[in-house]
Amino acid sequence: MRKSGSRIKYDVDRIHSDSFMEFCRNGNPNVFVRNRKMPQEDLAFSMINKKGLTLKLELRGYMNISHPGTHISKPGYLKQRMKLNPAAFVDLYQFHNRNYYSDPETELYTVNGFLVLAADGSDINVPTTPETLAIYGNTSKRGGKPCAQIGLGCLYDALNRMILDASINKVKFNEMAVAEEQIASVHETIGNHPFMVTMDRGYPSTPAFLRMIDGNVYFAARLKSSDFKAEQQALSSDDADIDIFQKLYDEISENIVPVRPDRHYHRTKGQLAGNYSNTYKRSFLKLTG
Repeated sequence: MRKSGSRIKYDVDRIHSDSFMEFCRNGNPNVFVRNRKMPQEDLAFSMINKKGLTLKLELRGYMNISHPGTHISKPGYLKQRMKLNPAAFVDLYQFHNRNYYSDPETELYTVNGFLVLAADGSDINVPTTPETLAIYGNTSKRGGKPCAQIGLGCLYDALNRMILDASINKVKFNEMAVAEEQIASVHETIGNHPFMVTMDRGYPSTPAFLRMIDGNVYFAARLKSSDFKAEQQALSSDDADIDIFQKLYDEISENIVPVRPDRHYHRTKGQLAGNYSNTYKRSFLKLTG
């Protein structure tokens, strides 16, 4: 990757900057003040360079490279780590990504001029404690042994292999809602580069699709075989185009009464009216307004 060394230098300079120090302190002026074995910059470097080993081996390897002959205990390291603002790493990777996409010499991989982004979610087991169960939720079945788990939502540049945004959520989170939030702010990272978003079968949502169309967001989503059954049956071949949203709009226009803010309407206009929630009504009314 061209100029990667220069961008790493920018990251190192960022970690040593006064503004990043203040971000790491998270408003507490009494932390990272004394000259300790593990100052703020070493703490950040050691966490970024973790290799998946035990903490003892990680510390031994890092200190042998950065401070030969110096030893730090695990309790001392963990005590320092508790002082660090975890959002500092979000700030750092956003800083790195912005530099990458704003560099005019960066050779971006695209398809027809579009960055290919992928929205995806995953479940990750975390240590099961009363605190993690309360914050993230229990993934076990009723009566089973409790197991804490987080939901990870990620927006990824598939061709340039860059994570653009990521969030930690409660288990069984709304992946589409998280993806919409990340897509809405992605230009803060990639600038004015055009992009398209790919999604798997966990994401399809007609209201979300309509909002993305309204926001001029290009996307491609893999659907379940049970999605849009009538539209599938109307296809003339396995490789054909069909305007799903126009058909849905026409159907909803015929079966949902107008919405007035001063009263509640019962859905009595047609038999199909009960198939659509208020979310669908708002989405389609926006298109007609």
